[in-house]
Amino acid sequence: MLTASAIDEVLMRGKGLFLTMAAIYRNYHDSVTAPFAFSQFTVPDMTILIAMRSQQQLFARYLQDLPAGELSWIGLRPTRREPLIEVEEVMALAGLGLEGDHRCRKSPGSARQISLISNEHIGLIAHYLKLEKIHPGQLRRNLVVRNINLTALRHQRFRIGEALFEATALCHPCSRMSEALGPGAVAAMLGQGGLCARVLESGRIRLHDPVQLVLPEV
Repeated sequence: MLTASAIDEVLMRGKGLFLTMAAIYRNYHDSVTAPFAFSQFTVPDMTILIAMRSQQQLFARYLQDLPAGELSWIGLRPTRREPLIEVEEVMALAGLGLEGDHRCRKSPGSARQISLISNEHIGLIAHYLKLEKIHPGQLRRNLVVRNINLTALRHQRFRIGEALFEATALCHPCSRMSEALGPGAVAAMLGQGGLCARVLESGRIRLHDPVQLVLPEV
């Protein structure tokens, strides 16, 4: 039988968890400047956000000296399955994605608003597939960066040009990669497929802009 003190402890813990979830929601809501209601967030959503913040704080301890990278390629997907359009600059829109990309018109607030891959990982994929080179457009990622450990940016915030982003999940390869690159492409891309990210602050990004980690405030 639960005692009164035990019930009070359970209620206090529940209150603490709710306040933590609410704080995370407020930070998320303010950063993406999107008109979401608290009721739209389910318990799994909040659990994911809490896990992301925990990993962000954990890995941020070791990223103080992460050097900046460079944006080396930009591609927009006008519609599904259409070839990417290579551009030199584009507007990143908070809570939406890249202007002109088909995902920008879908699911505002999605964690997959843009996709990134590193030039170094493209080289590894080509090596595994015994290809001389791979054009970035074949991989259907929006942005290619170089000279930075992209995996270290997972769950972190980073700035490219005028825009602020937050990396979310790994961008896993789909079966279409076999169509684009041949047999074995999916296996070659496992662990090298890059990251998905959301846009937190709108701004224009251009080729050769620095890719800079933004550490959370203590």
